[in-house]
Amino acid sequence: MDPDDRKRPWDAVVVGAGPAGAATALRLARRGLSVALLERSDFSRPRIGESLAPGVWQRLQALDSCAAFEALAPAPSWGVRSQWSGEPVQQHSYMGLVHACGWHVDRAAFDRMLAEQAAVAGACLRLRTRALRIHATASGWSLDVETTEGAEPHARASRRYAVRARCWIDATGRSARLARQVGARCMAFDRLVGIAARCVVDGGRRMPQHLAIEATEAGWWYFAPLPGRASTPPALQAVLMTDADLCSAAGLHRRPAWQEALQASIRGSTGGTGSDIGWDAPRVHCAATQRAWRHPDSWAQPWLAVGEAGLAVDPLSGSGVLRALDSAERAEATIVALLEGNRRAAIADFEQSRDAECESMLRQRSAHYRDVDRWHGAPFWQRRQRCAA
Repeated sequence: MDPDDRKRPWDAVVVGAGPAGAATALRLARRGLSVALLERSDFSRPRIGESLAPGVWQRLQALDSCAAFEALAPAPSWGVRSQWSGEPVQQHSYMGLVHACGWHVDRAAFDRMLAEQAAVAGACLRLRTRALRIHATASGWSLDVETTEGAEPHARASRRYAVRARCWIDATGRSARLARQVGARCMAFDRLVGIAARCVVDGGRRMPQHLAIEATEAGWWYFAPLPGRASTPPALQAVLMTDADLCSAAGLHRRPAWQEALQASIRGSTGGTGSDIGWDAPRVHCAATQRAWRHPDSWAQPWLAVGEAGLAVDPLSGSGVLRALDSAERAEATIVALLEGNRRAAIADFEQSRDAECESMLRQRSAHYRDVDRWHGAPFWQRRQRCAA
């Protein structure tokens, strides 16, 4: 960030350039607001692959980002194949929808694309920049940030400085780091984690074109292809969803136990996952369902939490990116209204709509898990049956 940019008071500072943060910054910049978009990474590290539902296309159209998305060469996804309730494989096809396919995407490339689109729209994008602390001031907010500069890792140096803003948006994901600093309370509804690994696909192997889901005693699996990039070949991804304590107790974060669990699945035991190819070391990712709730007394304070920072849903819903982009649309209207002076009413509408979304999502989640009527003695399913009761 240039010295002049550090001195100016921004209309809005967005912290986190995932889909929710980037889309929010893009929308606000198109409104003519001055926007800084801060992202702690440089998008170079792999992220869990994503299977996008067909509805994402309509959201990208609203952001004028379809051409940039197509340039990523996403792999088509024709639907979902699930072994969930004990019956044979159930297939949900996208063919009857307005946009007849979804997409398997490299998530890091997708996130970078949206962040770059925000910059094209006029947002000031700064990578390798993280917000450390936030302070209320007489005219708005001051954020203490740290930027790491330098092209080569061994030659990088960090600088700290302050950024001023009339309002700010927390888009830091499930950590909701900034929202918690100013008093938001994160309410977790489970302890779900995803234990993910990938294997490179042999050049002669046919890649699957469906997302696959399978319930098992320990939780559930999802399997998806990962499109290749210039620097990475195509791969298959397998993610075991279970609770954090069950993962730790069974050592599922270690390769031997993870691969044993994979082989116990139907797809793993029948070779449907490419298990003849070497899997890399599994990584554990938080996937808990949670809501960052703010007390009504704080509704006059000009800030918002968007995407998973405000409401993180169970990955079983398959709606994470859709919800992120929708929350950005709501955030745009809210930020414009609060900057015009109608803070409390604008934020009240935003928070109450997210509360209603949370309640609806929890009901849907309970219904999905209630469909599994097996493994009555397994802790993972016992917990979800109690929640559904």
